[in-house]
Amino acid sequence: MRKLPTGGKEVVDSPIAKALNRLNFRSLDLAITSALFSGNGFLKVTKEGEKISFLPISSHRVSIAIDASGNHWYQVAADKSLAQSEMILSASEMVHIRPRVDRTNPLLGISPLSQIHASLPAICDAHFLMGALSKNLATPGLILATDASLNKDQVTRLREIADQQAAGYKTGGTLILSSGLTPVSSQVTQSIKDADLVNALAFSTIEVSRVFGIPTTLLGDTASTSFATASELHRSFQRSTVKPLQARIADAFTEALLTDEEIDSGLTIEFDSADFGAGIELAETLSTLANSGIFTTNEIRNILGRSDATGGEVLRAPMNTAPIADWANYYKAPKTQTGKTK
Repeated sequence: MRKLPTGGKEVVDSPIAKALNRLNFRSLDLAITSALFSGNGFLKVTKEGEKISFLPISSHRVSIAIDASGNHWYQVAADKSLAQSEMILSASEMVHIRPRVDRTNPLLGISPLSQIHASLPAICDAHFLMGALSKNLATPGLILATDASLNKDQVTRLREIADQQAAGYKTGGTLILSSGLTPVSSQVTQSIKDADLVNALAFSTIEVSRVFGIPTTLLGDTASTSFATASELHRSFQRSTVKPLQARIADAFTEALLTDEEIDSGLTIEFDSADFGAGIELAETLSTLANSGIFTTNEIRNILGRSDATGGEVLRAPMNTAPIADWANYYKAPKTQTGKTK
């Protein structure tokens, strides 16, 4: 994109734009995933004439150093499995994606997982405590009742037989009873261990949602979510998580690919992150933007993946709106007997 003197922006057809268009999902996904989990994602920039290409590099292979002039360099260790030798790259030859900048070393990034680094031992201790309590509070899944008097050996033998026939993965199998035994269902429909597992899984979902800024509905937890709530949560995720990450990735490409002169001239790298909803909401939003003169018909068609239409490049203007100055001139102009302006 290039910023215009009028305040708007225009799309620029350049080698950089073509290179970003050729960047495949696999390479960008590897770099972003590495950045989220390790704090640093890397893409090597290769230039052959005007053609630019990108090669993802695992973060564990990269180290950063600063020379006497204050410039930073990237040292990439060799990888025999990929048949890649050791490389020394300058800042302009490496796209460095950082979800968050490390305060102790601005050249490096930190993972969102660092937010729970201090509380992780406490979380593990809590899980261990819940497991210990579950063992002490275990409840029977099935009760065998009889009016006969049983000794200790008989009780032990009956328990072993019952566990062999209906315990573990054999739950739901046929239990053969004798000696006047009658099965009685337990009053507890869910064991303490099962409840502990459910709570642990729910806790894990909430923790991932908090660390990475992802609504629980997008992680499969839809127990108490309506369509309206899910739509709003998706919009919030787009606004508060996806767009900031896109901005950081765009800044990384800008730093590696654009010169200071190009940046001063208003050239920027941006990723399209417009979120207009879906269905009726999408139709109403786009119609309002077109009818109010903010977007042209062709711009709306491009958002929907359609080609330009003849005459669709003209902005619409609502007939019932006009600048106040035009209304003042209208009333100042002399009128004929029919009320029309001369």
